[in-house]
Amino acid sequence: MTIFLIRHTTPKNSKGLCYGFTNLEVDDNFDAEAETIKNKILQHPTCIYSSPLKRCSQLANYLFEEEDIQFNDALKEMNFGNWENKRWDDIDYKDSKYWMDNFVTAHTPNGESYEDLYNRAITCFNKHVNEHQQGFVWVTHSGVIRSILSFITHVKLEDSFKEFSISYGSVIKITCHNNKYTYEIA
Repeated sequence: MTIFLIRHTTPKNSKGLCYGFTNLEVDDNFDAEAETIKNKILQHPTCIYSSPLKRCSQLANYLFEEEDIQFNDALKEMNFGNWENKRWDDIDYKDSKYWMDNFVTAHTPNGESYEDLYNRAITCFNKHVNEHQQGFVWVTHSGVIRSILSFITHVKLEDSFKEFSISYGSVIKITCHNNKYTYEIA
């Protein structure tokens, strides 16, 4: 089984912005980034899923224009609740410091914790692994990808940001053989 996890391209005007569920536009260099990603996917996937957020759905439609793409809310980035679409500098320092020190289990105001995102992503991942023995593709976000990589490698969530560098446009190829997972980041 081969699984591809693809992180969306660079979002427009996102520097310094707290966004997860925020539906950002893609950057002006989208076509070049998307074409680079397209060249990294050598196998023709049969089951394609995408986060419905524009930065993922636009990429999924570009990469797999002839395929049936299923949009799935479980593939969205973490919900930052009241912090969505605010500049990090505009969020009360005490609140953001508490969350950053406890990001695995602490919820953002009216939002999720990293653990919530992890549970949502792993539930969906296990379902798709069981349904698609040949593999599948997810066009998604870095939090979802880090969750999956933490799950298959048994890395603690609190260590996942140090362990896994997931830049815009990353393609992660996961191979499952005899219930053992290996991965490579392209």
